Amino acid sequence: MEYRINLDDDFYEFFSKIHEISPEEKRSRDLVKFTALQEGLSNEERRFPLPSPQEVVDNIANIKEGYSHNIFEILAWMMLSIQKINPIQHVDISPVITLSSILSTNIPVSFYEYSPACLYGYDSKWQGHPTKELTIGKVDLNRLPFADNSIPSLSCLRLIERIGLGHHGEPLDPDGDRKAIFQLKRVIQEGGYLCLSVPLGKQHIQFNDRRVYSYPHFLRYFPEFELIDYTLVRDTDEAVYGYGCFLLQKTRADALPPTSGPTTAIGRTLPIATSIAPRDITTQQRAIWSWVLQGFHIISFNIPSEIESLKDHFPFVEFVAVSRDASQPFGKPYVYLHDILAYYHRSDHDLCGIVNSDIHFFQDIRWFIEKEAPGSMVFGSRVDIERIDNPIGSIEKRGLDYFFFDKKIASLYPDEGFCLGLPWWDYWILLIPIYHQIPLKYIGTPFGYHVYHPQRWNVENWYYFKDIILKHVEQPPLENEDNIYHFGEVIYQYIMRHATDRFLPYRDCRQFGYQGLPEEFIDMPFYGWIPLGGFRPMEGPYPQWDLPTVLWSYGPSSFLQITTECMEEKSYRLRMTARSTKDEQTADLFLDGNLVGTHTFTSHQVFEKAEFSIKIAPEMPKILELRYRPWDLAEQMGDALLFTELVVAPQ
Repeated sequence: MEYRINLDDDFYEFFSKIHEISPEEKRSRDLVKFTALQEGLSNEERRFPLPSPQEVVDNIANIKEGYSHNIFEILAWMMLSIQKINPIQHVDISPVITLSSILSTNIPVSFYEYSPACLYGYDSKWQGHPTKELTIGKVDLNRLPFADNSIPSLSCLRLIERIGLGHHGEPLDPDGDRKAIFQLKRVIQEGGYLCLSVPLGKQHIQFNDRRVYSYPHFLRYFPEFELIDYTLVRDTDEAVYGYGCFLLQKTRADALPPTSGPTTAIGRTLPIATSIAPRDITTQQRAIWSWVLQGFHIISFNIPSEIESLKDHFPFVEFVAVSRDASQPFGKPYVYLHDILAYYHRSDHDLCGIVNSDIHFFQDIRWFIEKEAPGSMVFGSRVDIERIDNPIGSIEKRGLDYFFFDKKIASLYPDEGFCLGLPWWDYWILLIPIYHQIPLKYIGTPFGYHVYHPQRWNVENWYYFKDIILKHVEQPPLENEDNIYHFGEVIYQYIMRHATDRFLPYRDCRQFGYQGLPEEFIDMPFYGWIPLGGFRPMEGPYPQWDLPTVLWSYGPSSFLQITTECMEEKSYRLRMTARSTKDEQTADLFLDGNLVGTHTFTSHQVFEKAEFSIKIAPEMPKILELRYRPWDLAEQMGDALLFTELVVAPQ
């Protein structure tokens, strides 16, 4: 026992870096640690007898054999079961994408791989996939980012039995499978379906590959569910165990804690208001479903006749019937922005959101909004793409499509007739906070995607709402009073001068093509990872390389440029919290080629804060550059600077 306690994780991590450890040796050592963890549990909590270290070594060959022996039978059964229930949306959390690929020919599917490290190359599936109904991501099965009772159909194939055994590189946890089961039960909506596959036989652990459950023991985990269908697929001729396939239906949503899912810091679900159009239903279904999966509560404001035609297509949306619309002045039943704001003002929500109904979220942003929106207005630009299964496109900087803000802001707006779907409402919603000196935060990392389509605008509406804006904003210097595009540019620049930039962390650094990142950085959230002396990938699952305020450099000397075209003549502060991949690395800040500041990162093990003061005059080109020393390409390969904060703001 004393021997086990003294073998800590730090020792193994250090030892593995200087010696190659065989899979057999690593499994044996992990078993020692796993056994020590299990010995701290009560007899009731110790659900599985453990093998000896020698049995672990003896089982390695058997673990490798027959992995695909029964996979196709399991997939076929799951596919038929899910097709029978024919859900409006399906979520698949599995180690393989096969089931999702098949189902997505008829059903919109969101595939999530469980892996603490990376997607193992699934990025390529975004491009050229034969179906338009499949989206891809990754999740931690012990911390699902979905709201309580939100998913109508979910499958989990050959995964639960491995959680907590270290099979995927996750921390050892004897109770990991039960935590995963709780998460799966939590997110299924009442009446929804859960399709599972786990090993069944004599209860034991084949460390570190799988747990084997007994049939009655496994079903005891699901008292809130009714067993709809079941089959057993044999795994080997010896029949040591088989794979039990279960189709379960949730009958009691109140049996689980109601606040166990993703909520705001005060315990209420973060809402998004929109106005779903009675056309292009599929595009809007898929866009809004991407919000639901992140735990947002969706509220659509529509006239009663539209609600009747839409509610069956959007069962996961709360519809609010409006008492007025803009049919008379503008010919269509546009929803007034002021009515949405008044609804929020009367609600008990502390944070509020407004998003256009065809914007897809491909990155987890809910937690980021909860951090940045209190007391502020957070907004961002859309990325225009050609199709949703290949989200490579260009940022439409002036296409502002998503807004999250403190509820207190909702009461500040006068009713001037701005409507969702008509010009300038997106600028109007930002101008009033500026007047009241409320912080504006522009999300520099693109995460809202929009399938491009031709737009037809009534020019008269542009001029009508332009005159309303000028009632509340000091007359800007216009070169041409009749040039509506010039007016829009002037107002946009005015807004951006009052906004500070925020960058959304990249949840998985390796999915962006950089292979030299140290292993300890992989699971950390970053606002940016900067490869030095290399090239920037031109394609990827997200076009992060086209940040509106961050330009990536091809040259060996400069690894980050920040344009400051919107800055006034005053002093600014660049603040960053970062960590180098090497000790004693120096970063220099240049303004238009002149050195204005230096910071040395002393240790690669801790994040350090660095601040630079900059004074900028209007006639300057205003290009900031951060450079690493030495500025030699050969010496920089593999180095990186990792940000958790990067802000340029007035002093």
